[in-house]
Amino acid sequence: MPDYQDDVMSIPNAPHWLNHSHVEIRPDVLASDQEWIANQTNHVVNPGTQFARIEVSTGSANILLVKRMVVSGVVAVNRPGGRVKTVALPQDADKLLSYDLDYIAEQISALNEPMSAQAQTDFLPSASAPSAGN
Repeated sequence: MPDYQDDVMSIPNAPHWLNHSHVEIRPDVLASDQEWIANQTNHVVNPGTQFARIEVSTGSANILLVKRMVVSGVVAVNRPGGRVKTVALPQDADKLLSYDLDYIAEQISALNEPMSAQAQTDFLPSASAPSAGN
């Protein structure tokens, strides 16, 4: 994983996560992150031969998104029979329950949606206003 100096933030715990669960993410999905994810889903079979071809994996890109964007975390949930399933992130993202994986991916994606025209209008005046100390 690259060494990023970006801001890190916590996402809200899903309602069914145990209290000690926490997930820290890099909130901004960069072009390099998207490229890395795309490169992980494609690979060359038989490189350097006349039979070389590119294979595209159709699995969930959410696992790759979580592995790329989560800096650290633990997700713990109660499971049938009284056992607790605990998953360390990002290294064990593929061991998350599917709805927990989707929840984390949705939290990351929500932070990366473009601002609406109204949100931009609301944001720009306050961002460009002089501070009280100037």
